[in-house]
Amino acid sequence: MRSFKNIFLLLLIFIPATAYIGKDHQPSVGLSPGSTAPEIQLNNTGKELLSSSRGHLVLLQFWAAFDAESRMNNLLMYNTISRHHAKQVQMVSFSFDTQKLIFDETVRTDGISTSSQFFVDEGQNSQVYKNYHLSNGYANYLIDTAGVILAKDLTVSQLANYLK
Repeated sequence: MRSFKNIFLLLLIFIPATAYIGKDHQPSVGLSPGSTAPEIQLNNTGKELLSSSRGHLVLLQFWAAFDAESRMNNLLMYNTISRHHAKQVQMVSFSFDTQKLIFDETVRTDGISTSSQFFVDEGQNSQVYKNYHLSNGYANYLIDTAGVILAKDLTVSQLANYLK
């Protein structure tokens, strides 16, 4: 009986303690640095976006207007690149908004060039969403001149360090 109480007491201590293990580490979503970036074909033109950008660094972003944080990050990266790094890196952003009208109005309101912004009709059911293993929220990838992912989920300061 005494050993049962000891085992029960150990379980009472051990089980709640395991609830805190690994809470700071979130599983990685998407592709990892070192992977080759999957090609993205633009529906309206059939143009393969990344192949046509070979020879240039590309910051590939995924966002949606309904996600305030991702919209803010998209605008922040756009402003930083267009003001400070336009000769070093091309920015390409894909929006997973539910309606093109919302996407168009957001891009217009934010003052972002439409040449770097694309609306994904199929949203989360699209091939690009699946190929990049995306989840809700903002994501970005810095892709080198050969199409290999250098980094993911960069902040503005991290991007600046890559471009020095």
